[in-house]
Amino acid sequence: MKKLLRSIYFQYLHKVRGLPHSLGESFAAEKLDDETNRWLVAEPRNEGKRIQINEEYDALVRYWPSPTIAAFNLNFDDLCPLYSEISNVDFGGAPDRGVNQIMVGVFNDFPELKVTHFVIPHADSRFCGSTRIDSGIDLFLTAGENSSWLEWLRGEVTKSRIEIACHGYSHYNAGVLARQHAEFAFCTRKQSQKRIKRSLETFSQAGLNVVGFRQPGWDLAADFSLLDEVKKMGFEYIGGSSPDAGLNYGSQRVSNLLPSHFRSILNVPQNVGLADRLPLLLRAAEEIVKRGGLVSLKGHYTNLRGIPNRITDETILSLRKVLIFLRREYAGKIWYATLKDITRRWAGIENVTVEQSHNKCMFVVRNTTQNDLPNVAVELKQRQQNTVTLLHEIVSLRANSNEAIALERNQIL
Repeated sequence: MKKLLRSIYFQYLHKVRGLPHSLGESFAAEKLDDETNRWLVAEPRNEGKRIQINEEYDALVRYWPSPTIAAFNLNFDDLCPLYSEISNVDFGGAPDRGVNQIMVGVFNDFPELKVTHFVIPHADSRFCGSTRIDSGIDLFLTAGENSSWLEWLRGEVTKSRIEIACHGYSHYNAGVLARQHAEFAFCTRKQSQKRIKRSLETFSQAGLNVVGFRQPGWDLAADFSLLDEVKKMGFEYIGGSSPDAGLNYGSQRVSNLLPSHFRSILNVPQNVGLADRLPLLLRAAEEIVKRGGLVSLKGHYTNLRGIPNRITDETILSLRKVLIFLRREYAGKIWYATLKDITRRWAGIENVTVEQSHNKCMFVVRNTTQNDLPNVAVELKQRQQNTVTLLHEIVSLRANSNEAIALERNQIL
C-alpha cells in the first residue's frame, strides 16, 4: 500500500508540478530485468565514426583504442569523508577501512580496472535519509579534520586508477519534502548555477580538477536547463542517464550503449548496476561488448542499507565475477578507462577527418583536437565492392597532426 501511495504521489509531482525527468535513484528501477533489457535489442552494433570520403570510398574510424572492441568503466556515486563506526555508516570516509578496504582488494586482483567517483564536495548528512549519523561530523571536503582523507584521495588520483567527478554540492534539497536527496529538483537556473559554482570552488581548493558531472537523485530541471548550466561551467561530460532514469526517464533521449550528445554536452550513460542479478548482469555485459559499446557499471559507495547498488559482499562478488568473465572471454579486447578518458577519446574520434589525396594513392587522417589519440584504427571500404580495402592502425595520432596512409589498389583484406 505504501509503495502504491508513493507511486501516485510521484506521478502527481511529475504531471502537475513539473517534476524533473526522473523518479530519483532511491526509487528508480535500477534492476536489469527482462523488460528493461529491451534497450539492448533496440540498439544496434556501432563500431565507430563513419565518414563518406568520396563516391568510391568510405572510412570507419573505430571508437576504442586498437585492438580493443569495447570499453568498461566502474563508477560510484556519493564518495565523501563520512565514516562512523558507532552508526555503522560508511561513504568512503576511512582510507584503510570499510568500503575502501574492500575496493583495495578488488584493485589488487584487477589492476586494469578504472573507477570514476562522483564526489559530494560538501555533503549534508541528511542526503542519505539516515538518522544514525554522529553529530559533529564535518563533511566539507576541505575541512581541517579531513586533511588526511583528502591527502589519501589525491594520492589515489595520482595512481591513475580513479577519476574524481562532481556529484552536486551537498546532495541535499531542503525545499522538496519527499525528495531531499535530489539536490537540483525544482531549482531555478540561478540556484543551480550557485550550487555548481560552489562545488567547483571547493574542488579547486581541494586541489582536484573535475570535468564530469552527475546530478544527485538523477534529477534534472523539467526543461533540462541544468544541462545548460553544467556546460557553461566548463564540464566536458555528464553521466546523466540510465536505461530508465535521468535523461531517459519516460522516453529514451540518449543512447544506453555509447556516449551521445544532448543539449550540446556529451552524456556518458550508465547501463548496468552493481546490484543487478548476476545472470542478467553477465548477459548484459556480453551483449554490450558484442555491440562495441561501453559497459558502464554503477554503484553507490556506501554500506548503508536502503540505498540501491550499495557495496555488500554479494555485490562485490558479482563485480568480481563480471571482471573475471570479461578477462577470460575478451582478453585484450576491453579498454578499461575512466569516464574522463572515454569522453576525451570520444571527442577526439568525433573530430577525426579522412580525405583522399589528389593522386588517389593515399589517404590523410587528421586529428584536429588538442589531445593525442593512441592506437587509432581506420578501416577503408570500397563502396561498390562493399569490401574492406585496408585496415590501418595508427600507433598515436598526435594532436593537431596528420597521418598519411598509402594504399595499393590490389590490397584486399
